[in-house]
Amino acid sequence: MNERLGWMISCAFVLVACSGSDGATPSGGDGATDDATSSDTASPDGAPSDAPADDGASLGTYPVYPGCAAPATSFTRTVYVDPAAGDTGDGSKDKPFGALATTLAKKKIAAGDHVVLLAGDHGAVAVTKYTNPELASSTSWIWLDFQPGATAKGLSIGDMAFWLVTRAEVSADRASTNTALYTVTSSHDVVLVDAHLYTVKDSKSWTANDWMNTAADGVFLRNGSCLSVARTKVLNTRFGVAILSDGKARPDTSMKVLVQGNEIANFSGDGLRPIASDVIIADNYVHDVYVSAADGDDNHDDGLQMWALNGATYDNVRIERNWVQETTDPKRPLQNDLQGISQFDGVSTHIVITDNVVLAGAYHGISLYGCQDSTITHNTVANPGSNGNKLWIGVFDLKDGTPSSNLTVTDNAATTFSFSAKTTGFVNTNNVAVADPKATYASFDAAGTGFDLTPKAGSVLAGKGAGSSLTRPPVALP
Repeated sequence: MNERLGWMISCAFVLVACSGSDGATPSGGDGATDDATSSDTASPDGAPSDAPADDGASLGTYPVYPGCAAPATSFTRTVYVDPAAGDTGDGSKDKPFGALATTLAKKKIAAGDHVVLLAGDHGAVAVTKYTNPELASSTSWIWLDFQPGATAKGLSIGDMAFWLVTRAEVSADRASTNTALYTVTSSHDVVLVDAHLYTVKDSKSWTANDWMNTAADGVFLRNGSCLSVARTKVLNTRFGVAILSDGKARPDTSMKVLVQGNEIANFSGDGLRPIASDVIIADNYVHDVYVSAADGDDNHDDGLQMWALNGATYDNVRIERNWVQETTDPKRPLQNDLQGISQFDGVSTHIVITDNVVLAGAYHGISLYGCQDSTITHNTVANPGSNGNKLWIGVFDLKDGTPSSNLTVTDNAATTFSFSAKTTGFVNTNNVAVADPKATYASFDAAGTGFDLTPKAGSVLAGKGAGSSLTRPPVALP
């Protein structure tokens, strides 16, 4: 799959999502919520009185995985960081510290700080237990509060805890595009929200080689726990968002990751890769994949891909209310047929794939291979392209012939369905084949990318209650 070493180990192919016994829904501190779309909130409004009204001190809500700590609402002090400042500042508004990379190197940030990042380039920011051992054992939240115009050339957090990063604008350090724009390793309770991550802002002039070898990866979360990425735009990257546990089984594979409300636009590998236990992938907009095998790229591109190689097993991953669309402009160059939401290798359990839309041209709309105790329900899968591929929802055996078991597939709409006869404990009800999307949905204008997936009166879906509740593409993030 032409992987990058820093991203994922050796690969496989597509996928997906799992539920769990803890009722995993986005929430905060104590996980107490009855609403699957709700989340705990933390509005850092307890900044010292010298904080100006526009410094982000009441920025909004920060969703976290159920049971994980919500970000703090008050901080020990507010410090200002300005790339245009020298080394003599004291961190006050009038005498700010210098660029964030330099300020961290000089050990000027302390646990409990609200760090206001003023406009300018703050450099390649990396904070680890090796570079900043004084912060590694923190039990107090640190808030990196990016102001408009504040940028970084990569942001890496390793072996840390209790970091809130808001409104970060992160582009690639051209000397190190093989690393992800935002990386969190072996850390816990780290929240990224309302960020903008991109290799470059405008990729219109990129060649196939640029997409394969120049594009940086977006987000890489490896090991650790209680990690959130929310309301973030990941633009013009090789791979979008990857989650990787090096563990082989529970409890080591549990990462408690929430990826919610993000837009992953213009990518040339895979949009999302949840390779861990206890993961929620919800309300994301994944669209526009670039370069194919004909362009020299041997990666099998997927909207969401999961696998469990080398004896690993993963459990409790939930994929819900995501919109995956191969292209929003069928006339642009470097198109590719995208696979949707799938799991191809190894055993995963308690996968829940619910209420998603996949509009793509490869055969695998939603596919599970050798999974156990899992559910595919209320999804819409269709092919808006002209290649004639019948996009399916499928349940298959592992490559060694081991069948899937205890699979429930209900209330879905797809071009076709493909189910292994060997699957045990299989429930298959109210799955509706949609041979002609244009005759079925209110609007299915692939050439104009106009979609309204509301079933037409009298169509094959009318009154069936099958398919996703999502009918129109999400609004793109700024």
